[in-house]
Formats: sequence, C-alpha cells, structure tokens
Amino acid sequence: MGWHIAVMENTVRLTPEQAEELNPKLAETSPDHFYDGDDPLAPSYERNPDTFRVEQDGFYKPNFDSDNMEHMDWLTGNEDAMKILAAAGVAGRVCFGSLVGDNANDFWGVEFASGQYRELSGTVEWTPGTSHPG
Repeated sequence: MGWHIAVMENTVRLTPEQAEELNPKLAETSPDHFYDGDDPLAPSYERNPDTFRVEQDGFYKPNFDSDNMEHMDWLTGNEDAMKILAAAGVAGRVCFGSLVGDNANDFWGVEFASGQYRELSGTVEWTPGTSHPG
C-alpha cells in the first residue's frame, strides 16, 4: 500500500541572503532530490531550484513539494542538511505527518534554535468535547 505525507508545520524563515548561500549546499546533500537527470556529468543534469520558496514578506522557507508525495521530506532524514541549517542559525520547526498507508499515524520533524537542531516525534490525540442533546 502506498502512502502520502503532509507538512504539518513549517516555521523556519531565512533571509534572501541565507537562502542564496544555503541553496547549493543543501542541494548537494540530496542530489537525487534536487537534481534532474541521471548522470551528474551530463549537461542536462541541472539543479531543481525548489529548495526554498519566497513568502509574501520577502523571507524564505524550506520548500517541500507535495507532488513528490512520500519523498517530499528531503530534510529530516538528512543529517547533513539539518547541520547546515543549524550552523546558519535558522530557527523554527518543520513537522510532517502521515495519515494514510503503512506508516499511518507517524509524525516527525526537526526543530532549529541557537545553532542547534533536534529531531522531533509526535502523536495525535483526540480529546472528547462536551456532549450535546440531539
């Protein structure tokens, strides 16, 4: 059975300068995700510019393309990428969740603060509300 994940939270913000500096570094940590083509020496092997997306306020956020379905999370399984973002001093969280498939009810992410990162895991818990007569 296939599965699909979603970004539950993405509060990491980067300046345009940080995004420009980190973009190639992050792409190099995940060449299968950020490059198009099979042969890295071929001219058609070009970088996909989707590492970050610009927000209306001019800041950037890590971009996770939902068209990549379960492969959209290029960050949390990549220790080098997490180290690069932490070393750049970014702050915030990126959290993912899966509600469908063989990994249903898995929730994970990463939090950046003070030049460090820590991996996160979570659960969803339902709390009953007040009963109302029919």
